[in-house]
Amino acid sequence: MQLGIVATTAMGGAATSLAKTDWSPLAGKTVIVWPDNDEAGAKYANAVIPKLLGVGARVRRIHVPNDKPQKWDAADAVAEGADAPALLISAMPVAKTQPHQPFEIAQWRARERFTGEPLPRRWLIEGVFPLAQAALVAAGGGVGKSFLLLALAREVAAFDGIWANAPTLFGGALASQGVAIYVTAEDDAIEVHNRLNALGPIPDQLYVLPLPDAGGAIPLFAPDPATRGLDAGASPRSDPGHRRPGRWGALGLRAVEPEGGSGQGDLQDAGRTLRARPGGDGRRGQGQRSRQSAGDHLSA
Repeated sequence: MQLGIVATTAMGGAATSLAKTDWSPLAGKTVIVWPDNDEAGAKYANAVIPKLLGVGARVRRIHVPNDKPQKWDAADAVAEGADAPALLISAMPVAKTQPHQPFEIAQWRARERFTGEPLPRRWLIEGVFPLAQAALVAAGGGVGKSFLLLALAREVAAFDGIWANAPTLFGGALASQGVAIYVTAEDDAIEVHNRLNALGPIPDQLYVLPLPDAGGAIPLFAPDPATRGLDAGASPRSDPGHRRPGRWGALGLRAVEPEGGSGQGDLQDAGRTLRARPGGDGRRGQGQRSRQSAGDHLSA
């Protein structure tokens, strides 16, 4: 930092759990990872890079010159007068698609991972929908799921963040605010217009995409024809609001309404499967589905 270069690390350094650090402030920034020149440094870099990519950072990695001793790091480079800026410039970009790293059970010793006070859970709706996790609203047809989700998107976009002004939705108080994106595969623009008129003034941070008027419905996820299992990938076109998160600012909610009946029956049934995208975060592995009568997907 004495060179005028911003530097940071995980809370507690390489010896602590990366899950205890909030990496989101680095979203949209270029981050250069400088590992110590030893096995522990390489292991730490390999673990932290997916975290950075997961929050939307542009990641580069320094490869320590071969003539440097064990444990040589950024502090050593500054102390010996090495050209640290040149090393930073030479850092190689890291591809966004990283090979899957299997978990290591040895890193999950309970007394090391779960000692002390747990991190507080953040909510989209207090006690109902956790923030930064996928959720499913399921009920019979015609009960108003789509209207409720549109109302939720509108409130997220309109909320000023003041607790006393928080509306009550789905049985809890709204706890977060930001840009809201609502995608419907069933309702056209006229129906959306009527519903928004019924809800009241339209907030500036609300985006509504009626797919019947925007090129037709698109598959979010589809079964693997070979295994009839859930396919973990989605085309960029099928994930509104997921690309270039910096464009949207503080993205508070993505709500997706599937075509009528697409959530019915067994999810192994090819051709009638809706899959909820694990949200962001990375940031999100929630998306398990069993049987349901009808459903709408929201990602906070």
